[in-house]
Amino acid sequence: MDMVLKMNPFQKAYEVISKSLTADLLKEVQGYVQANKANITEDEINANWHLVEKWIEDYGIAPNHQSSDPNEKRLGLIAAKAIAIFQKAQSEPIAESEPQEGDLI
Repeated sequence: MDMVLKMNPFQKAYEVISKSLTADLLKEVQGYVQANKANITEDEINANWHLVEKWIEDYGIAPNHQSSDPNEKRLGLIAAKAIAIFQKAQSEPIAESEPQEGDLI
């Protein structure tokens, strides 16, 4: 057994990660990766977000980035990228600016 662990030092890490990853989380990660490959910009997200909202209103679910329908796929990638940007913004600490002369402290 020690010989196997020496040959594959990442086995324990893999076991821990594989138990904590769910299918939904893997889909979310895949959507983020595909959205980055598709070069979706924040301007495109802002310009098309109303279409994502309309899709959700019409069909009751978010558009799927894995769909065979090119329109649904693009909207799914836009939604995935928007979620990733939002989550990144939530995880970053808010930078406090230095007080300027005349500011109330």
